[in-house]
Amino acid sequence: IARRAPRAPADLAAVPGFPKGAQRDAKEILATVLRGATLPEDALPPAPPKSPSAGPGAEASADLLIALARARAAEREIAPAILATRADLMDLVAWCRGRRPDPGRLMTGWRRAEIGDDLVSVLRGERTIALDPKTGEARLAGP
Repeated sequence: IARRAPRAPADLAAVPGFPKGAQRDAKEILATVLRGATLPEDALPPAPPKSPSAGPGAEASADLLIALARARAAEREIAPAILATRADLMDLVAWCRGRRPDPGRLMTGWRRAEIGDDLVSVLRGERTIALDPKTGEARLAGP
Protein backbone atom coordinates (compact mmCIF):
# COMPACT_ATOMS: atom_id res chain seq x y z
CA ILE A 1 0.00 0.00 0.00
CA ALA A 2 2.75 2.46 0.92
CA ARG A 3 4.66 1.79 -2.30
CA ARG A 4 1.58 2.27 -4.49
CA ALA A 5 0.30 5.33 -2.55
CA PRO A 6 -3.36 4.86 -3.50
CA ARG A 7 -5.52 8.01 -3.64
CA ALA A 8 -8.99 6.48 -4.03
CA PRO A 9 -10.82 3.39 -2.77
CA ALA A 10 -10.59 1.83 -6.25
CA ASP A 11 -6.78 2.28 -6.16
CA LEU A 12 -6.70 0.58 -2.77
CA ALA A 13 -8.80 -2.34 -4.00
CA ALA A 14 -6.31 -2.82 -6.86
CA VAL A 15 -3.39 -3.42 -4.46
CA PRO A 16 -2.44 -7.13 -4.71
CA GLY A 17 -3.40 -8.99 -1.56
CA PHE A 18 -5.61 -6.22 -0.19
CA PRO A 19 -8.36 -8.00 1.77
CA LYS A 20 -11.83 -7.42 0.32
CA GLY A 21 -13.29 -7.01 3.79
CA ALA A 22 -10.96 -4.11 4.51
CA GLN A 23 -12.75 -1.89 1.97
CA ARG A 24 -14.95 -0.70 4.82
CA ASP A 25 -11.82 0.96 6.27
CA ALA A 26 -10.74 2.51 2.97
CA LYS A 27 -11.22 6.14 4.06
CA GLU A 28 -9.08 5.67 7.17
CA ILE A 29 -6.38 3.75 5.28
CA LEU A 30 -6.23 6.40 2.54
CA ALA A 31 -6.00 9.18 5.14
CA THR A 32 -3.10 7.34 6.79
CA VAL A 33 -1.30 6.97 3.47
CA LEU A 34 -1.73 10.71 2.81
CA ARG A 35 -0.42 11.62 6.29
CA GLY A 36 2.64 9.44 5.74
CA ALA A 37 3.31 10.90 2.30
CA THR A 38 3.27 14.45 3.65
CA LEU A 39 5.64 13.86 6.57
CA PRO A 40 8.90 15.80 6.37
CA GLU A 41 12.04 13.70 5.93
CA ASP A 42 13.23 14.37 9.49
CA ALA A 43 9.94 13.06 10.92
CA LEU A 44 10.25 9.64 9.27
CA PRO A 45 11.24 6.72 11.51
CA PRO A 46 14.76 5.35 11.06
CA ALA A 47 15.23 2.36 8.80
CA PRO A 48 15.39 -0.93 10.72
CA PRO A 49 18.91 -2.23 11.30
CA LYS A 50 20.15 -4.92 8.95
CA SER A 51 19.91 -8.41 10.33
CA PRO A 52 23.16 -10.18 11.17
CA SER A 53 24.12 -13.04 8.91
CA ALA A 54 22.16 -16.18 9.64
CA GLY A 55 25.09 -18.33 8.55
CA PRO A 56 25.65 -21.06 5.95
CA GLY A 57 22.52 -22.63 4.56
CA ALA A 58 20.28 -19.84 5.84
CA GLU A 59 19.07 -18.91 2.35
CA ALA A 60 18.00 -22.52 1.73
CA SER A 61 16.22 -22.60 5.09
CA ALA A 62 14.37 -19.41 4.22
CA ASP A 63 13.42 -20.83 0.81
CA LEU A 64 11.83 -23.82 2.50
CA LEU A 65 9.97 -21.65 5.01
CA ILE A 66 8.69 -19.40 2.21
CA ALA A 67 6.75 -22.35 0.77
CA LEU A 68 4.89 -22.81 4.05
CA ALA A 69 4.33 -19.06 4.48
CA ARG A 70 2.86 -18.78 0.98
CA ALA A 71 0.53 -21.72 1.55
CA ARG A 72 -0.61 -20.34 4.90
CA ALA A 73 -1.19 -16.87 3.39
CA ALA A 74 -3.27 -18.42 0.61
CA GLU A 75 -5.39 -20.25 3.21
CA ARG A 76 -5.99 -16.92 5.00
CA GLU A 77 -6.54 -15.06 1.72
CA ILE A 78 -3.84 -12.48 2.43
CA ALA A 79 -0.74 -11.48 0.51
CA PRO A 80 2.27 -13.60 1.53
CA ALA A 81 4.34 -10.48 2.31
CA ILE A 82 1.76 -9.39 4.88
CA LEU A 83 2.27 -12.63 6.77
CA ALA A 84 6.03 -13.08 6.38
CA THR A 85 8.66 -11.40 4.23
CA ARG A 86 11.95 -13.02 3.27
CA ALA A 87 13.67 -10.64 5.71
CA ASP A 88 11.32 -11.83 8.48
CA LEU A 89 12.22 -15.42 7.70
CA MET A 90 15.95 -14.68 7.65
CA ASP A 91 15.61 -12.95 11.05
CA LEU A 92 13.88 -16.04 12.42
CA VAL A 93 16.54 -18.37 11.00
CA ALA A 94 19.29 -16.19 12.51
CA TRP A 95 17.53 -16.20 15.89
CA CYS A 96 17.04 -19.97 15.89
CA ARG A 97 20.75 -20.35 15.15
CA GLY A 98 21.73 -18.03 18.00
CA ARG A 99 23.00 -15.32 15.65
CA ARG A 100 20.34 -12.76 16.54
CA PRO A 101 19.14 -11.71 20.01
CA ASP A 102 15.45 -11.50 19.11
CA PRO A 103 13.31 -13.44 16.64
CA GLY A 104 11.79 -10.47 14.86
CA ARG A 105 8.13 -9.89 14.14
CA LEU A 106 7.21 -13.49 13.31
CA MET A 107 7.24 -14.37 17.00
CA THR A 108 5.00 -11.52 18.14
CA GLY A 109 1.29 -10.86 17.93
CA TRP A 110 -0.92 -12.43 15.32
CA ARG A 111 2.02 -13.59 13.16
CA ARG A 112 3.23 -15.85 15.94
CA ALA A 113 -0.21 -17.46 16.19
CA GLU A 114 -0.61 -17.74 12.41
CA ILE A 115 2.81 -19.11 11.51
CA GLY A 116 5.68 -18.20 13.86
CA ASP A 117 5.48 -21.18 16.21
CA ASP A 118 5.11 -23.55 13.25
CA LEU A 119 8.18 -22.11 11.52
CA VAL A 120 10.24 -22.48 14.68
CA SER A 121 9.14 -26.11 15.02
CA VAL A 122 10.45 -26.72 11.49
CA LEU A 123 13.74 -24.94 12.17
CA ARG A 124 14.22 -27.01 15.34
CA GLY A 125 13.58 -30.23 13.41
CA GLU A 126 10.41 -31.03 15.38
CA ARG A 127 8.18 -30.89 12.30
CA THR A 128 8.74 -31.00 8.57
CA ILE A 129 7.24 -29.37 5.53
CA ALA A 130 5.65 -31.71 3.00
CA LEU A 131 3.72 -31.24 -0.21
CA ASP A 132 0.07 -32.14 -0.20
CA PRO A 133 -0.21 -34.83 -2.91
CA LYS A 134 -3.61 -33.56 -4.08
CA THR A 135 -3.01 -29.80 -4.16
CA GLY A 136 0.78 -29.50 -4.33
CA GLU A 137 0.63 -26.94 -1.49
CA ALA A 138 3.17 -27.00 1.31
CA ARG A 139 1.87 -28.18 4.68
CA LEU A 140 3.25 -29.15 8.06
CA ALA A 141 3.96 -32.80 8.69
CA GLY A 142 5.04 -34.67 11.77
CA PRO A 143 3.90 -34.71 15.36
